[in-house]
Amino acid sequence: MVEEARQRRLETGLNSVGRGGAPAPSRDRPHYNTAVRPSPPRFGSASRDAQLATVNPSPWGGSMSTTTPVSARFAGQSVIEQLFAVHSTRPPRGPVARFFGVRPLGDDATPWYIGARGELAVGRILDQLPQGWTVLHSLPVGTKESDIDHLVIGPAGVFVINTKHHASKTIWVAGSTVMVGGFKHPYIRNSEHEAKAVGKVLASVGLDHSVIPILAFVDPTQITVKEKPASVAVLHARGLLKFFARRPQTLTADEVTQTVAVLGDPQRWRSSAEAPAGLLDDFHALDREIRTARTIRVAWAGALLASLGGTSIVLAPQLMSSLFSLLIH
Repeated sequence: MVEEARQRRLETGLNSVGRGGAPAPSRDRPHYNTAVRPSPPRFGSASRDAQLATVNPSPWGGSMSTTTPVSARFAGQSVIEQLFAVHSTRPPRGPVARFFGVRPLGDDATPWYIGARGELAVGRILDQLPQGWTVLHSLPVGTKESDIDHLVIGPAGVFVINTKHHASKTIWVAGSTVMVGGFKHPYIRNSEHEAKAVGKVLASVGLDHSVIPILAFVDPTQITVKEKPASVAVLHARGLLKFFARRPQTLTADEVTQTVAVLGDPQRWRSSAEAPAGLLDDFHALDREIRTARTIRVAWAGALLASLGGTSIVLAPQLMSSLFSLLIH
């Protein structure tokens, strides 16, 4: 349901591009030398402003505050904002709840927390890309909370990464079908639409670079690809660096610089309020609280099983397993 809502918001944003007057788009690792490893341009420089002087405003119906550059957005920012928006309605735990390790998060906030951890994990991986690559995170598109998780620009081209955190789940892919633990998800379709969104931004300034969508899974048990999707690369997140390293060079140094300047311009994206100061620190504090609570529950579960003694042998193993799982998760 969350994924379908995200898709509707993204499609609304894509349709608004055309209404805004932007033209429709025409549609083993090379040895990169220093000539194709430009440093990312400083947004707001005179040369960038001159280059984009005639560019239309944001196709999303507004612009991000110029005091909040796109490059300052961190991995998982939009998801973390949503997490705290939902979590703020939950009363704080009292001393007794903390003593027994009651979960700090409600069921409605948990998916946002899991998603944030996944995007932060991918962000740490992308931080390891070599000079000449630029990564932008959590770009707001469409309407409401929809965003592009990661946008990667470098000598090998332009890539959008849709991050999905499905720890200990089996992933099965056949063409446009993605099954996670036996349940179908519209991840391929959504990844394709995100690539189209970026492509339309580039087309609005006359750039026709291909935008390659990537569906990156974090911590799955297994990924089985029976049939590769037509346009979306499906990867384990830990394989991202190798994937980029093996791609051929498609953009010159000047093209990389120009593309970063366009996609790094706040006016290219839907308006978004500035993140509260210390938002990431607040997330890490909440993460520690969640992990501590789980540790306490595990300790209580162990104490309970020990207190049962011989009784635990009599009880059905399946019942004991269910009880233990209920206590620790």
